[in-house]
Amino acid sequence: MKTRILLVEDQINLARFIALELNAEGYQFSVKHDIRTGLIAAQVWSPDVIVLSWDLPREAGVKLHYQLRAEGNQVPIIGMTVDPKSDRFFPQDIISWLAKPFSMNDLFNAIQQTRGKIHAENSAKLRIC
Repeated sequence: MKTRILLVEDQINLARFIALELNAEGYQFSVKHDIRTGLIAAQVWSPDVIVLSWDLPREAGVKLHYQLRAEGNQVPIIGMTVDPKSDRFFPQDIISWLAKPFSMNDLFNAIQQTRGKIHAENSAKLRIC
């Protein structure tokens, strides 16, 4: 089964480039450019991983993260930011942070690590039951 990735990025050219690379690697993906459509896609499409720009206008990346968590949605999130050393609060439940610009290998490695963690957690849950 292919990993389903929701990409939420307001920079159209960057989103297109990432989408081309995700497609070339065989991922299923959906690209959204704002908090409203990103939230709807996360609720309806049920992605395996969200790749979220923390730098959306008006702190929308931050708001999207907290809104998902408030709804009980625990989908893993990979954060992207232009300023990883910013004084803004970065939640600890973000699986991985990528500093823009980043290499596609860094993104693919973060996705694979995230999928590995999910698989390990699910296997542990199955053994407990």
